[in-house]
Amino acid sequence: FLNVTGTLNVTGKITAVGSRAGAGSYGGGGGSGGSIYVIASNFVGTGIINASGGEGGDGTSYDGGGGGGGRIAVYFTTRTFTGTVSASGGARTDNGAAGTIYLKPSSANADIIIDNAGRAGSVNNTVINSSFLAADTVLNSLNISGKANVSINSTYNATDVNISGSSTEVTLAAGGKINATNFNLQSSASMAINGNLTATNLNLQSSASMAINGNLTATSA
Repeated sequence: FLNVTGTLNVTGKITAVGSRAGAGSYGGGGGSGGSIYVIASNFVGTGIINASGGEGGDGTSYDGGGGGGGRIAVYFTTRTFTGTVSASGGARTDNGAAGTIYLKPSSANADIIIDNAGRAGSVNNTVINSSFLAADTVLNSLNISGKANVSINSTYNATDVNISGSSTEVTLAAGGKINATNFNLQSSASMAINGNLTATNLNLQSSASMAINGNLTATSA
């Protein structure tokens, strides 16, 4: 936890990266990313904030799985930070699930970023529910990319929802609901709607895939 009453200038690194597992006949699992919680009046710099999972062990018989990404939350009044913020899962044959990045200005709604850095997770997913973020929370944006595999199990309202990238997969669970002004399912991404999705503007790009087993309501598509 880092509480800065003035300016936080990150030109180096703030990290809570999971450890890399050892090798052997059976590789161990990578360590999970930790938590980074920052409050700053002014958030500036060009550095790195990283809570990614550690790599799984490179085993001669079986590889270990990558560690899950951690959580990053940054609360600020003003932001000109142009560096890198990441919380991806660790790499290996079974990649770890993506962590979450929560960016909250004092005078506006938050942005959430879930990006797995191009590491598809065939068996591991990131779950968004009321244990992570209170139901009915109003967001500025929800951004899912980088081959993240995400399950949304609660109700959220957002100005913009952006799902992008090949092998990025999102499931809106039966108990989940999204109310969005602008909903963008971009090329090669996929979504399964088992709950309820309502969008004022729905943009489904070519080669994107949407399977509807629940309810979809759009004013403009």
